[in-house]
Amino acid sequence: MTERHNLLAQAHRSGSHFQPGAFDLFFARRQASAEAAPGTMSRVPDKRRGRLGAALAAPFIAFALALPAAAQDAAKQMSLVATDEAAPVLTELLPRFKEQLGINVVLAIKPAAEATAMLRQGKADAVMTDDPETEEALLRSQDASKRLDVMYAELIVVGPASDPARIAGMASVVHAFAAIARTQSAFVSRGDKSGLHRTERSIWDEAGIAKPEGAGKWYAEAAGDMAKALAAAAKSNAYILSDKAAWLQFTARGQLVVMVSDDPRLQQQFSITLANPAKHKDVNAAHAAAFAEWLISRDTQLAIGRFALGGEQPYAPHFGLSGR
Repeated sequence: MTERHNLLAQAHRSGSHFQPGAFDLFFARRQASAEAAPGTMSRVPDKRRGRLGAALAAPFIAFALALPAAAQDAAKQMSLVATDEAAPVLTELLPRFKEQLGINVVLAIKPAAEATAMLRQGKADAVMTDDPETEEALLRSQDASKRLDVMYAELIVVGPASDPARIAGMASVVHAFAAIARTQSAFVSRGDKSGLHRTERSIWDEAGIAKPEGAGKWYAEAAGDMAKALAAAAKSNAYILSDKAAWLQFTARGQLVVMVSDDPRLQQQFSITLANPAKHKDVNAAHAAAFAEWLISRDTQLAIGRFALGGEQPYAPHFGLSGR
């Protein structure tokens, strides 16, 4: 009599009753346990075990292969902190740089004061700002190793079409500011200690208004970037000093139109300043240096000069105005 019949007979004698098919399942499990080696768990057949091992190993193999690629990508990038006035042209230039040299530039937009502070702390490989005094101070403190002039951003004075200060077409921005103050016409300042804000303050100084914020209610500060300041000027129908790139991208102009341009004072110089690897050990000095040299190369300078928004060119390459 087979083992199966013996077990079934014992079950009947003991009064046990199985549901249809239940005994067959019980017997199959008993047989599987008996086939395993004593004291061990049942083993997965070799073919299944091989497939299972391969499946488990695959993610780890893929991860191991990805590590060198990830490290390579990280090694081929650098950090750049720039002001908002430089952002439009950089957005076009950076993909070209990556295509040509294989280096990815991670761009952050900050006011000039924050940008230079990040370089001083070793948190940026390079900065592109419009603050020559602070840039030179970084060189003196040896936080920076090099500073190269790159381009000029064009500035303009815009104001209400009604032009209460009668400044439209003036050749001198200083005279225009003096007229705005004399007529106490509404004026909005960025008021954010940016490079453009400092330029505005220097124009007020030349116009004989040392502290315009205390001159009357006609002067207001937006305490924000150019887009925020332009929106405030449009809302209050006020005059404002703006960079041309921001103006060309600004659509909610209301009654604002361009009043004054082409004064030599309305050229905002931009430079790239490189972190000093001798003082800041973790900066990616080689890639930053390659980017700086690429920016002042003839082809890139020509590209800066050709860059346009709405059919107008808001930047001038450095070599175009310096004679280089």
